[in-house]
Amino acid sequence: MKKYLCLVCFTSVCLVQAVYARDDAIATIGYSGIWGDWKNWQYCPEDSFATGYAMRVEPKQGKGDDTAVNGIKLYCVNKSTGKRVATITSGVAPWGSWREGTSCENGALNSSAQSFEPHRDDTDDTATNSVRFKCTSGEAIQSAGSMPWGKWGAYQTCPNRKIMGDIVRTAICGLQTRIEPHQKKGDDTALNGANYACCAYEVIK
Repeated sequence: MKKYLCLVCFTSVCLVQAVYARDDAIATIGYSGIWGDWKNWQYCPEDSFATGYAMRVEPKQGKGDDTAVNGIKLYCVNKSTGKRVATITSGVAPWGSWREGTSCENGALNSSAQSFEPHRDDTDDTATNSVRFKCTSGEAIQSAGSMPWGKWGAYQTCPNRKIMGDIVRTAICGLQTRIEPHQKKGDDTALNGANYACCAYEVIK
């Protein structure tokens, strides 16, 4: 796992933080969204992959400001032992609560789709309304908390790669989210985009 140094400043104080990246991350899939800033990448530990996820979701606010999905967290499982070794998340907005997650029965996450509401000129924007995944086994999974606005985009799938003569399947091993900060008197949308790092998972026989 490679380590990079990131300079982070709070008013007049600057800190150097270590940001880790997987050596076997060889592709990225995801959805950009519209508003907000991209937060730091977070990766599953070496030899582990995302096998499940959960969403942080704000329920319908009636006449209030809806934000729908506020964050995503991934469950990392060691490929050799089958044990969960970490839960990772990138940026998360403050509204709502974490809903019940779900995981692959077999394999790891390697494909994702996102339900997104485009900009509405005269009313409340919500941006991301749900995220779903497929597993390397072909199983499709959906965690609790989907909201009703927006439309589903097509699945994006971690690609196969030829490495030293072998065809290797990749699976999700990292996460980066795009979060719009609190707009105070403006319209909040919370989670906008999500990128996923794809790491070498298994040789395809």
